[in-house]
Amino acid sequence: MKPLRLRQLWLAQTAHWSGSFILGLCTLLASVALLAFSGWFISASALAGLTAIWAGNFDFLRPGALIRLLAIVRTTGRYFERLTSHALVLKLLSQLRVDSFKALAQQPFHQVQQGFTGDKLQRLLADIDLLDQFPLQLVNRLGWAVALSLIYSLALAWWLPAALPLILALLAIMLLLPLLAQKYAYQEAGQLVQLQAKRRQHLLQSLTLLTPYLLLNRAGHMQSEQQQQDLRLYQLERQIQRRQLLLQAAMWLLLLLGILLLVLSAVPELQQSQQLAQPLLAAATSTELVAAPTDSSLLNGPLLENLGQAPSLPYQHHAPVLIALLLGWLGLAEVLLPLVFVPAVLGQSRQARDRLNQLCQTASAASGVERLDDSQLQLQLRDVQWGYQHALPVPALTATLNAGSCVLLQGPSGVGKSALLQTIAREIPALAGELRLNNRPISAFTETSLRQACCYVGQRAQVFGLTIAADLRLADPKASDEELQQVLALVGLDSWLARQPQGLFTILGQYGVGLSGGELRRFALARSLLRKAPVLLLDEPFAGLDATTAETLLQNIAAYQRHGILVIASHQQLQSPVFNQHWTLTRFEH
Repeated sequence: MKPLRLRQLWLAQTAHWSGSFILGLCTLLASVALLAFSGWFISASALAGLTAIWAGNFDFLRPGALIRLLAIVRTTGRYFERLTSHALVLKLLSQLRVDSFKALAQQPFHQVQQGFTGDKLQRLLADIDLLDQFPLQLVNRLGWAVALSLIYSLALAWWLPAALPLILALLAIMLLLPLLAQKYAYQEAGQLVQLQAKRRQHLLQSLTLLTPYLLLNRAGHMQSEQQQQDLRLYQLERQIQRRQLLLQAAMWLLLLLGILLLVLSAVPELQQSQQLAQPLLAAATSTELVAAPTDSSLLNGPLLENLGQAPSLPYQHHAPVLIALLLGWLGLAEVLLPLVFVPAVLGQSRQARDRLNQLCQTASAASGVERLDDSQLQLQLRDVQWGYQHALPVPALTATLNAGSCVLLQGPSGVGKSALLQTIAREIPALAGELRLNNRPISAFTETSLRQACCYVGQRAQVFGLTIAADLRLADPKASDEELQQVLALVGLDSWLARQPQGLFTILGQYGVGLSGGELRRFALARSLLRKAPVLLLDEPFAGLDATTAETLLQNIAAYQRHGILVIASHQQLQSPVFNQHWTLTRFEH
């Protein structure tokens, strides 16, 4: 997985995000226009109602229809914008999680095991969830704010050019002000993510150790630590909220200042409009018209002469237009005020990106042998010492395994049988010595090629909440139903499959509900056989099985793996001719 860049979140679906952006822009434009045009319509209707002549000449139908159209555009646009955005977000999160798990699957197993579970969950769940905010809450919001600010500026330049320079300055300040707080937001976002990870880790550890805590009467101490972490998280969230409230207050002050500037800039225009309207008002309200409004001679006489002498009113001098500009400015609050969350969104997105890149680093597995040539299979152990950290090492082991080798690895419990198999599978690093596969160091193989060449089945079987077929196909997605039935019969689960109500399409429980301990272990073994790995490492595969079933299973596995290498670790005394090598481990004595 290449290092994640925030701009890729948008560029990966440019066409779809552009469609979402356009829908949102149309919605917000309709919302602001609806507010402004409604104000114009109400005020213009009020002025038209002052006289009978103006009321008769005023068009009420088309503005009313336009208002209804804007309301419909706002509602439908909002619906489709949310529908499109949510679909894109779900697709984005799905792709991010798939890419993250693919990157983790390419890492050495011991590298994946490093670190705390809570921190990894924080990165894989919460951090990925934060990344959807970048295109949705940051790019779209900034784009909408800039676009509507430009549209409003054009309208202002047409109808009230005197206020344009000051309003442009205010818009620039409101657009840049949230970005100035980015430095503090990034630091606070880092602290917030770290506190959330620590809190999650402490909660997981507390739940895991709940019984010992209760037995040792330490539950109160555990609760106190959890409360302290909750308090620190709450204080940091309050600090972030205070900063956002300060930004929001500053934005409101700038909006109010803009209203004041618009009013002051409109005063000369209103005075000029009033002077131009006086002849019309005097003519329209003459006593002759009031006394005899139905007399056509009056309409053809002094009134029309006065109206003809009055200059026509320029459109920009109309008071309703100025009211529309004021309401449009207030409508911009819908796109400008959400910008106070931009610093937090950008800071959290950058922190989530950095933490996810750190988790999914694949530099150690980026280069190496991509494919194993199993025509001349050979596994060599040269003075290999193995063991877990802080454990006593065992004596060095030197051995060579070729195609057809079937090894029984025996020894008392805790001597290191599982650790040896995990070392061969490169799940834990060797303490000393060298392992070579086909005369190549095992460290030279990429994780993908090594997992294809070497399959390790541990003592703890994992079964997911899928159908039987889907669970088995995790090992080989292209396996046919016949192949699935074949491997199940190979491990003695054919009769169990016949009892299932829906056969291969029966859904298993998340932890193997419906399977006994021995059946669960054999099911995991059947899944591993589908990998057709040249090197098969089995850790206690016959635990919980009777001697007859274990012997039959051993014969079937050995026949299936006859062209590869098979290593079985067991504490049971297995006496079978299928084994051509026996390794016995003993405890290391000082």
